Order: sequence, then C-alpha cells, then structure tokens
Amino acid sequence: VNVLYRIARPIIIACNPDLCILSFDYKANEMGVAAAFFKDTKLLSFFNSGFAYESIGIGLFNKKISPSGFKKKYPELRNFVKQLAINIIYGSGTSSIGLNGYVEKVSKNTLTFQDYQKIGVKIKKKFFEIFSELQTNLNEYVEKSQYPQNYVYSISGFKRHTTSGYKPSQRGNFPIQASAADILDIAIIKLSEKLPEFGARIILSQYDALIVECPIEQRVEVAAIVTEEMTQ
Repeated sequence: VNVLYRIARPIIIACNPDLCILSFDYKANEMGVAAAFFKDTKLLSFFNSGFAYESIGIGLFNKKISPSGFKKKYPELRNFVKQLAINIIYGSGTSSIGLNGYVEKVSKNTLTFQDYQKIGVKIKKKFFEIFSELQTNLNEYVEKSQYPQNYVYSISGFKRHTTSGYKPSQRGNFPIQASAADILDIAIIKLSEKLPEFGARIILSQYDALIVECPIEQRVEVAAIVTEEMTQ
C-alpha cells in the first residue's frame, strides 16, 4: 500500500494552473509517539535529532559513524532498522523481526526459520537494552490495560474497551497508532480553520501524510502554517 501511495502521488494534480500541490508527512512518527507516550528519554532524543532510525541503527549494530553518515553509507541497513524498530514496538514476533531481505543478503549461509527466530531474539533484546524505559513502561501499560482496567487509551483520552482475547501486542500498539491518529486529526481540525484564509485546502490524508492544494503565490506561507500546526 505504501509503495502504491508513493507511486500514486504524482497523479494528484491541482485543479487549475494557478494552484499547486504540497505534500507533508511526519518523519519517524511511530518512534516519536512511542518515545513520548512511554516516556523513553533516549528514544525521544533520537527522534528530536531528526535521525531516529539512523541513531537506532548505530546503537544496534555498533557502527562508529555519525547519524548522517550512517544514512549515506548504509542505506539498506537504515531501511532494515526502520522496519525492525516498527515491528518491535508493535509487538511482532521474533521471526518477523529477523525474517528480512537484508539479513538474508548479508548472510553467507542459508538461513532456516529457527535462525531467523534467533536473530530476532538477539535484535529485540539489544533494542530494549538501549531503550529500557520504553520496555518497562510498555510492559506496565499492557499489564494495567488488562484486569481490572480492561481498556486501552490514547493521548487524547480515547478509550477502547478490551476483552480477555485482546493480545498483549494489540494492547501495546494501540496507544501508538491511536495517538498518531489523534495528532494528525488535531492538525486537520486546526488547518481546516486556517487554510481557507490563503485559498488553500486539504484534499487528502493518508496514514501520517496530508496533501494540500493552494495558490502558487501562497505556497511558502501555506507550507509554514501546515508545518507549524503539524509539529505543535
């Protein structure tokens, strides 16, 4: 779906020559929300640096390089780190974490399913050694969301009542996904009030992205307003 979305973006065009299309999305949104919600100071500092996945990769794979250098030198590894970090905070199994094209590519031997599981276990352990506050607070949240509380919640206070069949991974990833949606919804509400002043409007939202149509002459001002509201 993400691939289709990136391919489809160019087909979204302004309705007349005096208008243009602006695209905005959050960078490493899942990491920022997880860091803030579960109060992990190290992950939050990585997110605020603008190099969340690069910094995570340096820690996981012991690379002696700057975050910007990591992104340039190890682009495939950076993409792998993004995938595994999201899988970990969403509670994916260890096989899903280890089962990745990058792992297979760098390995000189044929890997079995058990090998992938072992790789996933090691990576997950190292990840939570780096982000110990995340693990502690995430586990505490999941435990409290069960009996007698029986609900999960987001940063806005939105609650979803749960049953005994609600998996720990579902309990853990709900606040991240729901809070990310809260943040975007709040930005949409504010922008829906401000953008018409500039002849601009939101024409599409998908995942953590907004597509805005605005007059070409107002694009700089509109970009500044959207950026401000999406990052407050």
